[in-house]
This record gives sequence, structure tokens and C-alpha cells, in this order.
Amino acid sequence: MAKFQVTCYQITPDLRAIIQDSPSNARPGHELTTPFKVKVANNMQMELKDIAVDIVLKKDNFCPVSTNSTDNVTHYSDGILLKGGRERVSLKAGQTLDIKLTGLHTIPANTPLGDYYLCAVVNAGDQIKQRNKTNDCSCHPIEIIASVDKPDLVIQLISCKEGKKCEPGYPIYIFEVTIKNIGTAPSPSLPNATLLQIIDIGSKWGNGATLNSIPPGETQTVFIPVYYFSEDPAHMTKEVPHPFRAVIDPSHLIEEASKRNKTADIIYLDPRLICHE
Repeated sequence: MAKFQVTCYQITPDLRAIIQDSPSNARPGHELTTPFKVKVANNMQMELKDIAVDIVLKKDNFCPVSTNSTDNVTHYSDGILLKGGRERVSLKAGQTLDIKLTGLHTIPANTPLGDYYLCAVVNAGDQIKQRNKTNDCSCHPIEIIASVDKPDLVIQLISCKEGKKCEPGYPIYIFEVTIKNIGTAPSPSLPNATLLQIIDIGSKWGNGATLNSIPPGETQTVFIPVYYFSEDPAHMTKEVPHPFRAVIDPSHLIEEASKRNKTADIIYLDPRLICHE
């Protein structure tokens, strides 16, 4: 009688990470300002839930990559998980997913200058057992360069009050906006440039203001009137409410440390409360 041996292999998943459009350089203590993309793929026929995807900084591009268990580490070490660099995803069988990166991805302030690799690592911490770990990470070269002091203007507070008359030459609304410089250098003063704009999104109804030079850590509060829209008065009372938004440096005239937080939340306003028909 012939003897047969049957070996059963458990079907295990195979995960893949792909990093694209990685920034070419970054500065110690700063966020990665250039947007980049990360894809992950589940190449097996089983659903996976709550898989960790880490963004790490390391001196070589060898895979697999073991990463820290927390993103609260602020001092550089090889393979460090960047602050705000952990995402969690769920993948259906055979799914490839573009991850929406939500973290700030801050380079540790004490990172030595030089050449590194920025890596995206799926299945960080080896939660899921796999046949193949060599494609769990994807790495692109990045250079850590000397920091340059730059301003970084953000909208700290915004409020709005109604005007008193619905007539040409009078403000329908008056916005009060406080800007803070959270950067490391004073913002420039550009006397003839609109550096803060209030705009009814999708139209030309709005107004702007200049800003003085704002030192690091300081604030400036400005009042911006939005006048009766003589160009198209009917616009004020149709298709209401109007979505108004404050925008810092709408023409991108200032070189800043970050492009984040340059717009305020939308404020919806109904001019019919002032402009009675």
C-alpha cells in the first residue's frame, strides 16, 4: 500500500506598501511640507482590518523595517516613526488602497544632517503573519538639510458682525480676524499686497487687507469690511446663505514654513437679514 503525506498550508496574507512623490529634502524639527502618497495592497483573498501603516526615517532602504510602537518619540534614532506618522487601514481581499495621510510627519529636531530614506511600512509591528515580508515597505531617498527660519501665518480667531445699512458704500458685514505667526522668522510687510482676504466662495464679493510684519509668536488683528455688492446687488439676496471664507496670502507671495492652516472654516451668512426685500 502506498503511503501519502498531505501537508496543509494555512493561507496567509501578503501585504505591499508603495510610497510615491516623496519629498527630496526636509529640515530637522519641521513637518514634511511636500505632499506625498502611500498605497497599500492586500494581495490575498481575505479581508484584513486595523492594519498599521507607518512613515519612518532610516539610514538604509532595506526591507523589512521594524518600527517604534509609538509616534511620540522626539529624538532621532535609525528607523524612527515620525511624529504623526502612523495610520490604520482595513483592506478587503485583493484591494489596493490610496491612504489619506492625516499626520504632520515631523522630523525630530536633533536629526543629524545628511542622506536618509523615507519609508512607508505596512503591517508595522508584524501583526499579521505573511509569506513574504520583503515588500512590506517602500523607501525613497531624502536629504535632511539645515533649517532656514521662515514665517508661518495661521488664522487664530475669526468673527463677524452685521452692518447697519444695506446701501452702496456701506458694509454689509465686518469681519474681525486675528493672525498669528507660529514660524521662526518675522513675516514680511507688503504694503500694496492683499495678504488676508475675505471672499464669498465662487463669486467676486469680498474684500482684502494688508498685514504688518508679524514677529514670531506674535499676533495681529485686522477688521475687514465687506461692502454692499454694487456690481451685482441681486447676488446678495439670492442663492443664500453665502459661504464666506478667510484666506491668508491668496496670491502666495510669502515663502512660509508650512502651507497648512491658511484658510478658516466657512462662515455661512444670509444678507436678507440686513437687505430686506
